[in-house]
This record gives sequence, C-alpha cells and structure tokens, in this order.
Amino acid sequence: MIFLDFEASAGMGGYPIEVGYCVVGPDRALRSAAKLIRHDDWLDEFPRWDWRAEQIHHISRANIMELGEPPAVVMTWLNKELAGMVVVADSPMDEIWMRELVEIAGIPSGFRLIGDIRAAFDGPEVGQEAKEEDVDRVARKTHHAADDAEHLAVKYVMSLREGAQVHRLYRGDTGNIERRPLEQDDAICHDGLICPGCRQAYINPRAANREPYCGWCRVALRPTTWGEMRALPVGITVSEAPTR
Repeated sequence: MIFLDFEASAGMGGYPIEVGYCVVGPDRALRSAAKLIRHDDWLDEFPRWDWRAEQIHHISRANIMELGEPPAVVMTWLNKELAGMVVVADSPMDEIWMRELVEIAGIPSGFRLIGDIRAAFDGPEVGQEAKEEDVDRVARKTHHAADDAEHLAVKYVMSLREGAQVHRLYRGDTGNIERRPLEQDDAICHDGLICPGCRQAYINPRAANREPYCGWCRVALRPTTWGEMRALPVGITVSEAPTR
C-alpha cells in the first residue's frame, strides 16, 4: 500500500506547500520522502496564507523560499517515484491539492490518488484497525507530509491480520481499481511500459489487442518495474504510447 499527504497554506482557498508519501514494501518495511513546494505567485497571494495553519504545521514562508522546489520539479519527482501506482490519502482535500499542483506544474499525474482512507483498509488482509494512540507510539503525526503519510502506513501495517501479505492497489485494464497481494518480486509497474532501445518510458493503460511501441525507435515496448521507472535518467512520458 502507498500513502500520500499534503500540507497546505490554509484550508479551502489555500495552496499546497509540501507533499510526501510512504510506501509499504512486501516485507512491511517503509520508505518515505517529501518535498516543499515553492511557487512565487502563490507566496505573493498573502490572503491565501493562514497563520493559524502555520502554527499547526510549523512550515514558514521563509522555509519554503529557502528549501522549496518549483511545482514542475516536484511533480516530475512524484511521477518518477509513484509511476503507475494507485496512492491513498486520508482526505478529499488531498485530491484538491493534487489538482492544484498538476495545474500549476503543467504536468499530468502519472499515478492515481484516492482521497479516501477506506480504500486502504477495506481489504481481506486488514483485521481490526489499530488504535490511534498505539500508532502514535510508533509514528506520531507531526503535520509534516512524510511523517503523516508514514503514520497512515504504520496504521495499515499494525492493522494487518497475522501472517497476511501486504496488498497494493492497481488500475485495471478497464480503469477500475484492483487490489492484489504484493509478492516479494511483484515490482511490475502495471501501467508502465519502456522502450528497450532509447529507454523512454510511458505511463498509460495498455490498448486492448494492440501492441504499443516507441514513437522514437518504432520498436515494441516491454513491461517495466516500478524500481526501473524510478531509476530512469530520462523523463517519463505521461501519455498514451502509439499502437499498431
């Protein structure tokens, strides 16, 4: 399972200032990361900054000016890290912040975000949900994006039935969401295809009964792994690959 969280300058009417994610691996190990988002036009809109929100997340405008990265850089990073995945957040507001980031970056999302935490916990591998106080002892919510995503991931792991496999959500061939156990070698990026020649990667649903190929090399694309997608030195094309 993969969890994502945004921190924002305010509630409704604000803008995203930090995004982070946490991935639960097949061995229940966690991997998390986050980036601050700096868009100077947003920062110039003082009414969209709520000082009460700053007192909660403790991220200042000065922090963002010094350490934040442009929206396009952040969006490219997210697409590389989460290529082809289905990611879960605990609030519909995260979907709003995601749309804002995509729009201002001008880069389509290469993954699907569901702003409903029930999508993560409504599965056969999950038993009784862990209590918040028990989760806090392991991963306390700090209102920083990576920490809060990790809090959700720890709650998921603590809620797994004894001996249950970690599951992950995928986009099916028809666009529906599928839930499958995450095997030790199950690192296939199910929406990802790669050219064996130029190493250009594509994120898109496969066209039924038609073989996708590279628009540059004109050779058939092959399936790729999530790790391979993240390690690519070149960009990822978030668009439908040509078919023949």
